[in-house]
Order: sequence, then C-alpha cells, then structure tokens
Amino acid sequence: MKSIIKVISLNLLLFTGGIPLAKAGFTFSPVKLKFQKNQKLSSLNIINRNKTSTTFQFQILKKQVVDGKTTYVKTDEFILSPPRTTIQPNQPQLIRLMLTGDSQNYETGEDAYRLEVREVPDFSQPSENRVQFVTRFSIPVIVNENGEITTSRRQSL
Repeated sequence: MKSIIKVISLNLLLFTGGIPLAKAGFTFSPVKLKFQKNQKLSSLNIINRNKTSTTFQFQILKKQVVDGKTTYVKTDEFILSPPRTTIQPNQPQLIRLMLTGDSQNYETGEDAYRLEVREVPDFSQPSENRVQFVTRFSIPVIVNENGEITTSRRQSL
C-alpha cells in the first residue's frame, strides 16, 4: 500500500513539475455579507496565508431568475473599495461594500448578490512551460429588511 502511494505521489510531482496542487491559502471573514434596513456599508476581511503576495479583483453580481434559469449579471448597485488590491503574505486587507440604492426598498422582499473575488494571475515571471492555478470565490451578499436569509432564499443560494 505504501509503495502505491509513493508511486502516485511521484507521478503527481513529475506531472506537475513539483508545483503544489493546493495553493489557495486565503481566509475570508465573514462568509456571508448581510445588509439590513437602512444599512449602507459592510466589509469583508481577507488574509493572504500564502508565502507570496497575491492580487485580487472584486466585482458584485446580481442574481436574476428568468424563465426558471438563474444567472448573475454585473450591477452598479454597490461601490467596492478597493476594486483591486495586492495583499502581502500573512497580511489582511479590508474590502468595503457600499450600497448605492435605498435599502428601505427591501421591507417586503430581498435581493441576492454575489461578491466575486478573483485571484489575478502573476505574469511577473514568464515561462514557456508554466501552468498557473488561480482561484475564484463567490460570497453571498443579501439585502433585505433584517439582513437575514429567508428559507426560500437559503435554498436558492
């Protein structure tokens, strides 16, 4: 059994050129963003747990359901600060979200969004034989009267 694991491990190292398969060392807090009635600001904290600096790009997508099909489209209902940032190793970065519309409109309903966090590829060390893995995260953003996710919305997220 141990010899089979060694062979598999050796093949993985040879196949990937010794590149670690799991690179994503990021911590996000909170894992859901909630806007309550009259709330305009919220924030997300990201900590880069990698040994190198990492650049991220952010955008907000609004959930739309048309003919039973769910899609996410870009929206200007939020302002993100910063929309792109480079985080140094073992350092935190605070991302602020500001709702540009009036959250009073959500007294009887709610809207669902996603904060898309994309790792930007590092092209500073060009190489012909290099494969680079980047990550993309999608964090739920809910806007309603009390900031809570309703049962029906929980099932569709």
